[in-house]
Formats: sequence, C-alpha cells, structure tokens
Amino acid sequence: MNYKTVLAPMIVEETARIVADAALAVAGHAEGHVVGKHIRQLQYYSPAIVDGPGAALSMGSVNEAIEAAAAALAEALHNVFDEACDAAGAHQVPSEEASRKAGLTASWSDSRGIFPASVSRAARVADLAVAALPGKRCSDRELDLVESLLMSSGKPVLLIPHSGLPALPQRILVGWDGSRAAARALDAALPLLRTAEDVRLVTIKHVDTGTPSAGDAANYLRLHDIDTTTDNVDRAKGGVAKQLLSEADSAQSDLLVLGGYSHSRFEEAVLGGVTRYVLDHADRAVLMAH
Repeated sequence: MNYKTVLAPMIVEETARIVADAALAVAGHAEGHVVGKHIRQLQYYSPAIVDGPGAALSMGSVNEAIEAAAAALAEALHNVFDEACDAAGAHQVPSEEASRKAGLTASWSDSRGIFPASVSRAARVADLAVAALPGKRCSDRELDLVESLLMSSGKPVLLIPHSGLPALPQRILVGWDGSRAAARALDAALPLLRTAEDVRLVTIKHVDTGTPSAGDAANYLRLHDIDTTTDNVDRAKGGVAKQLLSEADSAQSDLLVLGGYSHSRFEEAVLGGVTRYVLDHADRAVLMAH
C-alpha cells in the first residue's frame, strides 16, 4: 500500500501552504496524485424585518459581497496550491487523467458545498487526508475540519504542525493501546513506517485485557519488514496524552501515530481525552485514524 491519492483541504489561508506542501511530499514518494480541495460555503444574509423599497436591494448587496469574498478566497487558495505544485514539480492534470500521467500529479477542485461534511466525503476516495494541527488557539472551523475528517471520512488524517513537514518522517513513535482505533492508525501508517529509520511502539500504563499487546503489534510490523522497538511505560505523569508527547520528545520523533477518538467526541470535549489533548498540544506531525 502507498498513498497514491492524497486530499489536501485548502480552507484556511494561514495554513494552506503547509497542507499543500505536506500532501505533495507524501504523495510524491509514491508518484501519486494530490487533490487540492476547496469548498465555498455561502451563508446568505437574512436581514431583520425591513420595510420599504430598499429592503430587497440591501439583501442582494450583502449576498453579492459574500459571493465576491468567497471568490477572492478561492482564488487566493488556488494560487497557493499552484505555487506549491510548481515547487514540488507536480504536473497539474484533471483527476480522471492522473492514472495515465507518470510522476507526481495534482488537480484543483473548487465547489460549493456544506463545510466540513463535503470535505470529509471527498476524502473517502483518497488514501490519506492532510490538515493542519489545530492547536489550542485554532478557529472552530479548523477543529471542525479535523474532527469531521477523523470521524466521517473513514480514512486516516495526517496533521501538520504550523512549522510544516520539511521531509518524510524518519523517527516515528506509535502509541499503542490495543484498541480498534490504534489498529487502524498502525495500518494506515505502514507506508511511512516502511521508509522510517527508527520506529518505536509505546504502551502507556496498560493494554486492555484480551487485546493485542505492543509485542503483538511489533510482530505484525516485522511481517511487513518493519523493525521496531517496544516500550511499556507503567506510569503516566500528567495523563496518557501528556506522557505520549513526552515520550515523543525523548525519542526525538518527528511523527506520532495513534488512534483518534477511541471514546466519543462528547466525552473527549467534556471530560478531556488523549485525542483532544494531542490536537491542542502536539508540536510535531501526527497521524490519526478512527
């Protein structure tokens, strides 16, 4: 398996370039195809009750302004994607022609839709989606995108820190707890694990009884010709998520792989959880799957 089709949601100007660059870098390793996806969600103005002949004109003017702003944003993001493609040496071709073109290819998609649902649906026909790590100070829009991709696309998501992804990860830490989500993330990460120099499997505290251990996961990776070390951490200082990030620091890992939202999003948002903590505090690339 390789990442032959990578979705790059082009949504926020501040992070669009790092998303495009990372998507092209990952797809480029397999001479794959990157889809730059932009969704225009136009929220039409519904004015308070206004009497008189100017009411319709006022509503029309506001809608025209919204249309113009949406078009300007789409053009700006398209330009960012074009620049990233040029820098990566990607040939821009329609998606339906990508399989007939050698080398790294890319295409741009700009359509109206419902955000973020339309983006996560588009990811269902990609091997991987790429997005920016939200961080604690992100907008609701950025967090909504990541959560929708994780919960609704059925595909893994590679989250990029604002510092970017300078190269394919070479030191990878896998957080393993034996869960379904962890298994999906491990499987999704195989293309990156195969090219890494160092792979480490870490279990924090314990794995639920009856589920595969870190040793079992390591044996699975060896059958894929991936050598790994395992480490069981008995105590989590400050919680599992904080300990995972600390382990990644100690190992100088440039990618953290883990299952996303093993519990419900409501539980994570209200009670706290590993996924939300990592989304808020991680300072390196993270690959998640649900």
